[in-house]
Amino acid sequence: MILAFSFISALFVTMVLVPPLMRLAAPMRLLDVPDARKIHTELVPRCGGLAIASGILLPVVMWLPKDEAMSAVLSGALVIFLFGLWDDIKDLDYRVKLTGQILALSVAINGGVVLSHYPLAGLDPVPYWLAYPATAVIVLGVTNAINLTDGLDGLAAGCTLLTLAMIAFLAYQADSMPVLLLALTVMGGILGFLRYNTHPAIVFLGDAGSQFLGFITAALTIFLVERVNTALSPALPLLLLGLPILDTLWVITLRLASGRSPFSPDRLHIHHQLLDLGFRQYEAVSLIYLLHGGLICAGFYLRYASDVLVVSVYAAFCLVVAGAIGFAKSTGWTLHHAPEVENADLGKRSSWLRRLRWLPDAVTHVLALSIVTFLIAGAFLVGMLQRDFVVVAAASVCGLVAGSILLRGGQRWLSRAGVYMSSVMIVFMLAERPDTLWINDMTINGLLIVMSIVLVIGIRIGRHDLFRVTPQDLLIVFFALVVPNLTSNFIAQYPVGEILFRLLVLFYVTEFLLNKDSRRHYAEERAKEQSLYVNRLLRYSALVCLLILVLNGERLAQ
Repeated sequence: MILAFSFISALFVTMVLVPPLMRLAAPMRLLDVPDARKIHTELVPRCGGLAIASGILLPVVMWLPKDEAMSAVLSGALVIFLFGLWDDIKDLDYRVKLTGQILALSVAINGGVVLSHYPLAGLDPVPYWLAYPATAVIVLGVTNAINLTDGLDGLAAGCTLLTLAMIAFLAYQADSMPVLLLALTVMGGILGFLRYNTHPAIVFLGDAGSQFLGFITAALTIFLVERVNTALSPALPLLLLGLPILDTLWVITLRLASGRSPFSPDRLHIHHQLLDLGFRQYEAVSLIYLLHGGLICAGFYLRYASDVLVVSVYAAFCLVVAGAIGFAKSTGWTLHHAPEVENADLGKRSSWLRRLRWLPDAVTHVLALSIVTFLIAGAFLVGMLQRDFVVVAAASVCGLVAGSILLRGGQRWLSRAGVYMSSVMIVFMLAERPDTLWINDMTINGLLIVMSIVLVIGIRIGRHDLFRVTPQDLLIVFFALVVPNLTSNFIAQYPVGEILFRLLVLFYVTEFLLNKDSRRHYAEERAKEQSLYVNRLLRYSALVCLLILVLNGERLAQ
């Protein structure tokens, strides 16, 4: 239960923090300025790393078991994050950046994150005078490789998410609670950020975010093969981190071949090559997800294979990718010959539904009242809340009350935070509640299915653009299909597929209600009043739900 709650908490906290941080980006000088090498053409906030790091803080502090190595990883990640944030604000000299990376690396190595077994080098560990420099090259190389892949919307974050998912699964198999909880928590933060970073992105990771994720991923990968499960092949990191490594090697090779510095900026990365071949942004990102996911799946099946086989598979993968791109460029092949055009008929769909003038208001009221019913009724139905969760619920109540008093305006992000936090608690508590005659899984899921149908109708008659199928949605579908089918005691104990379904429905309904009038600028007084009504209804229902949970929970003084 702690694992799932930590993941969901990081996801929702990160998702809630992004909007207010975006508004603070300009005063904090956290804006990404477009140039000749970048795809975007407008100023974009680069506060995603700050949101992710803040989002994972609460779950890690509350539930991460005391472990010297994980504390070192987190401390090193914090150092590299702070230097990255400084760089995002001040545009630091490369020597200062490198100093921060070396300092972070030193903290991690001092905590035991050292790669002392190498592919094709036998079973005996190498001496420390060789292990330390090699670990530095790997950790710093992967950290900067992830940073360099952050060139398309959702690319670096999505690839890191896939790698962390496999690290979490292998850590679970080896019964390593610290690695598992940290990996899952960071995954939750990434998924919360990807809601805003999927094309067209409205927020970027920044160097703080990309280096933070790269450092944690590299350190956890090394710790996995060196300390968590020594039976794993030492060549496994090649497959878990394959795409960023290939991209970096690709760029360095092409730069050296043309007689330039390996660190000179250009548009030679794999994602740039795909764009030059006519791929649209979301198509290029989806293809790279597919390639990286294929490598990670190969890593799972070859985790105990010989080093020769693992290295050979990775080398073959690199040759196929490089050969395919080279062949396509030499023959002049392109995926799309015409620029992307928006579907002119988008507004004509479901015109018969739009003629029903009462329907939009009916959809809004039905969904809003359904959320209220689920939260408040669920709070009365669940059992006694554990003490850790009582602390979180009480803190959420204080935050909602203080925010409602101190902040002016609608503050949709505050309502979103309350609904997300209360939804998570209710969904997980209901999963442990025994069925009764009237309140059982069938009635609960029936309500959510009705909400899903009404939501689809609302999307058809209103905001299609908020719910386009994106690469991030493909990742969610992937996890929704794969996770419930994993064979483990956790999956047997908790209906993960059902929990995921309930949370996704509540999440999308909340997003629809809080965003459906965001681009009208309240041109109509009636639309403004309805938006404020829904906003306050959701916030107060979340507040009532959390108060009920606190009152019914374990007493803190006991």
